[in-house]
Amino acid sequence: MYTNKYFKYTPTEIALEKALKHIKPIEDVEEVSIDKAVNRVLAEDIVANNDIPPYDTSHFDGYAARYEDTIEASYETPITLIIKGEIKPNTIVDYEVKAGEAYKISTGGYLPKGANTIIPKETTKIINENKIQITRKSKPFEHVIKAGEDYRRGETIFKRGRIIEPKDLDLIAYMKIRSLKVYRKAVISIIAVGDELIAEGNSPHTHMISNLIREFGGEPMDMGIARDNIEDIASKILNASMKSDLIVTIGGCSVGSTDLVADAILSIPNSQIIVRGIRRVPGRQTSFAIINGKPILMLPGLIQSMTIGFYTLGVPALMKLSNMNTHCKKMVIKVKISRRVKVENMLPFERALFGRIIELEDIPKVELLSGSSMLRRMIIESHGFLIIPPFKREVLEGEVLEMNLFKPINLQ
Repeated sequence: MYTNKYFKYTPTEIALEKALKHIKPIEDVEEVSIDKAVNRVLAEDIVANNDIPPYDTSHFDGYAARYEDTIEASYETPITLIIKGEIKPNTIVDYEVKAGEAYKISTGGYLPKGANTIIPKETTKIINENKIQITRKSKPFEHVIKAGEDYRRGETIFKRGRIIEPKDLDLIAYMKIRSLKVYRKAVISIIAVGDELIAEGNSPHTHMISNLIREFGGEPMDMGIARDNIEDIASKILNASMKSDLIVTIGGCSVGSTDLVADAILSIPNSQIIVRGIRRVPGRQTSFAIINGKPILMLPGLIQSMTIGFYTLGVPALMKLSNMNTHCKKMVIKVKISRRVKVENMLPFERALFGRIIELEDIPKVELLSGSSMLRRMIIESHGFLIIPPFKREVLEGEVLEMNLFKPINLQ
């Protein structure tokens, strides 16, 4: 039996720094169709290949005309314009508007030469199919989206490292881009540990961690459940190390007689424990190791501890591994506390408190949730967690603190 039950409880920031030193970003690049690009990490910048829109474009259904022809228009002295033709959306035309003329135009139509304003259809009086009357003065380029107003040719739209979202695809497809270069997905092996899980034939935590891995751009690989013995755990870890970029174990990393994950790791040649515990509760048993250079994240088995451990070390590791541009992902926001809460701190550990956003204001108002670390309700009902320093005994109503979000906000 090995003697790795003893925790050193590294300060969280130092633990993260130590872990990330052993994470090497994936270099493999592949090309995928845009329909399969959602949640993939861009391996190159996407630059506007033209002005967007490419030409001055109508923002209304109406008439493309010369602003100068509308200056004298009023209800008392309406101006008559001759309709010379019609322009459909996204259609390049070689028409030219001359004095006293206009072209019927749809929203999204490109303005003809000489036109510098759009007269909305509802502000005109139709005399016949070839003539309209206008009763108000227009403004120069009123209801016109100027060429390049959205993006200029050569402008960087999406930076390398961005996780592609569904809303990105409209613009990408508009630019007639049909495929994207993305980084290979990081393969993350998951090993649940515990005889009781084998008896049940199910590891609920694996489902949660698998989908968190997907959310942060990785590809989970369920390696099954290991029994509470060193040989079985070590065998599964060795097998996973040959198939994945990062290994995540769930359970078996505390100090009980059946907590054997750390011992199993040390039984494997060329292995090293990098972090044995962090100064954060829940989640203090979270640890990090390497085997033949392959990183291993050890998560506690209790739901809240596992969640905090994964977001503390797992998410940053996965973001670095996947080449995700962390500057484009906002994981922390300022929030206002809804009511006073006493904090039961366990020195020298910082305390993670789960929070639920209850009002969206300039600074969102958050209700702090409390309960046993075995309760799932707190995870289900919360939007993130707040870190309370070791010596802080209470959180006051109206106090502004930082909240770590479970789901990142894309800033780019």
